[in-house]
Amino acid sequence: MRDYLKVLFTSVALVGIGISLGRAEEELPSHKTIANRQHVEALGCEEESKTFTVDVPDPERLDRSYRGVMDGIELRLTESKNGCVGNFSFKNDHQITFSASAKGAGHWGNLNLFGRKGPRYCVGGAGGAITLDLIAHYK
Repeated sequence: MRDYLKVLFTSVALVGIGISLGRAEEELPSHKTIANRQHVEALGCEEESKTFTVDVPDPERLDRSYRGVMDGIELRLTESKNGCVGNFSFKNDHQITFSASAKGAGHWGNLNLFGRKGPRYCVGGAGGAITLDLIAHYK
């Protein structure tokens, strides 16, 4: 019975070592989405802007040879209707901050009521929006 238990425990230990070795040999991803579908939207004749702060996992592994909006960081626009993005900077060693804005089309007009300015209204108004993803590239 003791020999059976020794064999059983030895087998379980070897399987456990094999599993942990297999995990150690796993490849780390070469890129990772760190900001998914960041969105800013504006109605006609209006403008909206937002500042975003995004965590960068494993910043020491960033591939600084990848030239994107920042070294190692790629910007992918998934929607842009009169929108813009900029002001990228590292807030600290593991966070990026940036701003995005959208501007709705059109201009403001006023109704003339009995020779006086009336309420304002949007002439030719159409919404504006921007949606983006940020991808970190790793060595």
